[in-house]
Amino acid sequence: DVSAPNTFQITSLEWNGGTIQGTGTTRVSGGFISAVAPTLLTGSGSFTIPAAAFQYNADNVNHLTINGTAKLNVETGGAMTITGNGIIGGVSTARVSSTGGTLTKSGASSARIDVPIDFTTGTGGAIVVNTGSLELSGGGTIGGSAGSLQIVAGATLNAIGGALDINPSATLSGTGTLRISGGTVKFNTPATIANLLLDAGVLGGSANVALDGGKWTGGDMDGAGTTTVNGGKTFEISTATPKKLRRNFI
Repeated sequence: DVSAPNTFQITSLEWNGGTIQGTGTTRVSGGFISAVAPTLLTGSGSFTIPAAAFQYNADNVNHLTINGTAKLNVETGGAMTITGNGIIGGVSTARVSSTGGTLTKSGASSARIDVPIDFTTGTGGAIVVNTGSLELSGGGTIGGSAGSLQIVAGATLNAIGGALDINPSATLSGTGTLRISGGTVKFNTPATIANLLLDAGVLGGSANVALDGGKWTGGDMDGAGTTTVNGGKTFEISTATPKKLRRNFI
């Protein structure tokens, strides 16, 4: 039990099961969370990764759950890599956050974050989907002071629930796929999407969105912004299911 204002510093952690709780900060300068047994972060404290590399090797059965108002935070210079099909579960008051570090998805499988993400403070941090698929079911916010989202070719970021806001100062890059299959993704800063798959949910926001390709099979588009298909590019609209268009589309 780590109580505020105390900080518990760990050089290298092999977290194979059990609970970290309290109101203070646990700073981990290396190591991993494994798939040996379930792990729990609870209370109102922070599990923080400073300028170091940390791996998330959990799976979809034995994984981390974040409860209360606790948060997993990657600081400037820090890097956490999700290596497989792990879930980060928890409640809507918990957070996965970054104040300048990098959260990377690697491996061919699909991983999922169920709690809201918060990449809004400091230099905002970066989400990099390098390979496989990263699903976001809790929504959250990228941008404010900075923040970036990169989807590498062949990889997919899939918004499957919640409300994800891409706010001013955030950037979107890469030639991978942004998939919206539930919830709402709001672009409140202009962006170009290399490949959009809109299956369900809503593409919205106040800013303009340009498309270089993709397909609209279900769900809605709304908001004050304009969706534009760039010149020479193809965006397919299927007729299989009903759709609602409540924003300008060019």
